Amino acid sequence: MKKYIFLISFFLLVSFLVGQAGELHFNRGITYYLLDDIAMAKKQMELYFLNKSEYQLRNGFMRLLQGKSWDATSEFRAYLGINHRSQIALVGIALSTVEMKNTATIENLERAIRLNPRLPSPYICLGFEYMKKKNYPRAEVYFTRALKFSHVPEFKILLAKLYLMTSRPKLALNLMKPEADKKVGNFYFNFLTAQAYYELNSLESIGQYIELALESKPQSSEAKLLKAKYLMARGNYKDAKAILINLKFDHYNDDYTKTLARVLLELKDRRALNQLYKFFSKNKWDRDINRLMGQYFLKLQDKFNVQNWIYRSILSGNDTERLKQLFPDKFQFPEYPNLSFFEVKRIKWISDTLLLAVAIVRSGDPEKIYIIDIEKMKVSNTLKYQGVIQEIFTSKDLSRIVFSTIAAENERIYLYTIEKIGSRFVFKAAYRRSINMPSALVGFNQDGTLAYITDAQISSLAFESPFSNVSLYDQKRLIYPIFPFPIYRYNFKTSRFSQIQNTNQVEVLENIPIREVQRYAFVSHAFQANSQINQLIQKGQKLDLTSSQVVKIHFSDDPPAFIIYLSDLNNAFQALIYDERNNRVTRVDATMFLGKERYAEVEILVFHPQKNEILIKTKDKQKNLIEFNYRSYLYSDLTKNVNDFCFNTQLNLTVALTERSNNIHYSDTYLELIFRNPFVREIITTRRDLNKVTCCEDSNRICFTTYNGERLYMDDQYRFHYRGVSLEGALHDISPTARKAAVFVNGRLFIMDWTR
Repeated sequence: MKKYIFLISFFLLVSFLVGQAGELHFNRGITYYLLDDIAMAKKQMELYFLNKSEYQLRNGFMRLLQGKSWDATSEFRAYLGINHRSQIALVGIALSTVEMKNTATIENLERAIRLNPRLPSPYICLGFEYMKKKNYPRAEVYFTRALKFSHVPEFKILLAKLYLMTSRPKLALNLMKPEADKKVGNFYFNFLTAQAYYELNSLESIGQYIELALESKPQSSEAKLLKAKYLMARGNYKDAKAILINLKFDHYNDDYTKTLARVLLELKDRRALNQLYKFFSKNKWDRDINRLMGQYFLKLQDKFNVQNWIYRSILSGNDTERLKQLFPDKFQFPEYPNLSFFEVKRIKWISDTLLLAVAIVRSGDPEKIYIIDIEKMKVSNTLKYQGVIQEIFTSKDLSRIVFSTIAAENERIYLYTIEKIGSRFVFKAAYRRSINMPSALVGFNQDGTLAYITDAQISSLAFESPFSNVSLYDQKRLIYPIFPFPIYRYNFKTSRFSQIQNTNQVEVLENIPIREVQRYAFVSHAFQANSQINQLIQKGQKLDLTSSQVVKIHFSDDPPAFIIYLSDLNNAFQALIYDERNNRVTRVDATMFLGKERYAEVEILVFHPQKNEILIKTKDKQKNLIEFNYRSYLYSDLTKNVNDFCFNTQLNLTVALTERSNNIHYSDTYLELIFRNPFVREIITTRRDLNKVTCCEDSNRICFTTYNGERLYMDDQYRFHYRGVSLEGALHDISPTARKAAVFVNGRLFIMDWTR
């Protein structure tokens, strides 16, 4: 009897140990999959399924590792149909649907946890998902729970990566070094130990770990890059350069580009500038790149450019005292008032002294609206709401606000209102329930007391083929001639929310103060009144989004007129120009200004029906700027190689930046001022770094940005004046009187003086 009891106990123990070993392989496989190490993930998954009979489950994970997410999802879904309580299948389907729209990844992982709260793999996957969403505290909680329920050393890799991402290298070192010392052949333990030492500036301890990492993975570009950074930190720039010059990544790597630029700069290699601009073109507000640019131009003794880079360096987060050590005392090192936020999603001035910011204070916190008093530089009001903000709309006097939010679990939106009454802010839900539309478009009446709301899809569906949308049941619904979406009205005086009736009547739509709705009404009227317009829109309705033909509509604001044109492989511009004043249609096509032999897609820049003129830019290599009169059929080829332009109707002035030479990451340009009546062209070559024309309302003051991140204006004597840094690439907004600018850069919300 004792013998049988012993044998049973022995077999139970063996089964338990085998099961534990199997779970260990599965957890390791999931970790390596999240690390994008497919070879190691496959090895561990094959060990896990070695003695298991769930072939459908195995096939699902193998398809997942092959990158066949759709096939993997089908396998997991079929398996769950048989065994809906399988936590392993829930983990699999969660991973296979990560990239899908309206994914249920998090819901499936949470369901797996409810079925078995001690299963570690859903926790590690949830932590990874929240790390991608930059919710670092929540990611850390899930990584820690995974380690609590399973002593899988590989789980520590993801937690260490999180610590490094959140500037806690000491914690990463404490996790990784003991594992690296125990398992000298593991790439990740050694690599992350070396990276933690590098972040801690403990250079004497890095060498052995980076070498062990490279022994494990000799072809690892990441490890080679870290070794180059280590050599650079020790002043061995030549050996660092030798590694970097031959290093290849599958995709653009900003850390590599920046490191190579630093090494080349130290070695006074002329290729440094190309790498600096390569990085700057991708990330204009990186802290290091702005400082390095300043150091480069300091060596060239270009004092104007250097001062601009110092301003940018301060805004991007460089320590002012360190900058004073790197640059001579003759330069200025201003302090800008700012507030710290983890993330700012929207900025909106609501007066010259009040700023609305949609922001997250700390990682993991919900987003809120913060009303900021910029004179005191502090938050005066905090507003909470349901969902995530989509868009903010303000009345003309900025005293009333409507914004829409969307809840994570569906596509219905919530509408909220804010009204400024004296020094108070009245915050309300416009409607107590969610509204069945994916996004909102809002307009206000003249005094701002009424807000009109409709579906923002009208902006994209009404003015380009196929002039239709597809319902949930794959039924095609035409946009014309019946307005397809509800229109609501909110009364700020009575707080009443109601639906507008008779939106099938053009007369009703014409009085809705939403530009897109009024334009829709205009086209709908033409659709019913003019057979040629009707036929072209009907042709567009028969096309689909993948068609080689497309029908588009371009509008003039005053007087009301539009151009509807068909583009196909034979003729890129076959247009009908409709003028409501006389219900007249003028037919034109591209051969009238390009000739019969040339094909080029065109972009309508300016439509001026009072003068019967269109300003057009071709989208081919020549990039011609053409002025065409569709009454006289006369055209003028104003210039070519146009990068950017600004048109002033009153002055009959076109300001164009034309490409002089292309340096891959930026273009040198000529500035051309083209006056008509009489025709005069001025070409200014004193600045060749102009990048965009930002204003041309006044011929005595034309504004530009440069590819060096400057903001300039040119006076009537063609002299350029520096006005500050360009805010391109950063979230920003200009105050109503254009005296201040709010800009969010790298965790800080700045308030700056701003004048054109």
